[in-house]
Amino acid sequence: MTLLVRTHTGFLINTIYKVITILTHFPAGQDVYFHKNHMIKYVRLTGVIVAMEEVSGWMVYTLDDSSGINIEISCAVPRKPSENEKGSIGSLESIKSNAISAPNPAPLKPTNPETLQLISPDGPNLTNIDVGSVVKVKGGIGIFREQKQIRPKVITILEDTNAELKCWHDMLKFRRDILSKPWVV
Repeated sequence: MTLLVRTHTGFLINTIYKVITILTHFPAGQDVYFHKNHMIKYVRLTGVIVAMEEVSGWMVYTLDDSSGINIEISCAVPRKPSENEKGSIGSLESIKSNAISAPNPAPLKPTNPETLQLISPDGPNLTNIDVGSVVKVKGGIGIFREQKQIRPKVITILEDTNAELKCWHDMLKFRRDILSKPWVV
């Protein structure tokens, strides 16, 4: 059996530097890139969010993995809840009315609108992602103004150094076991 599935439908685990400089793309392709003769459609990167901004309906994060190059991660801005939705999702008034009717009322916990989930229409959950967050990003490679960007499918905040080290270990293992060997039909 071939290893096509491992790099074509799986995630290329690598550094930003390698994604920007090593991967080749053929213009007639369908967002398919190549590393030597391995077909690549998706990547997984680990790093620190060093900048973020909202531009024309897009949330753009800048990811730095200390490889020497940064990359932008862009996805559609999450829909902001309306005032009616904010009031119906755990507002203090609705909690009070439920607590009065309940036989054993739960302690009152006011809900802060900032704790609402921020989920992009493109898929990733953007809640709690801020400058300084260490994240693992899985997504496709896109090009905007002749620069490679990541179109995220999943963004995960890494809670501790051990999780980050595991990601780097996985990358080294992937390079050694998969990318260092040519794909043969």
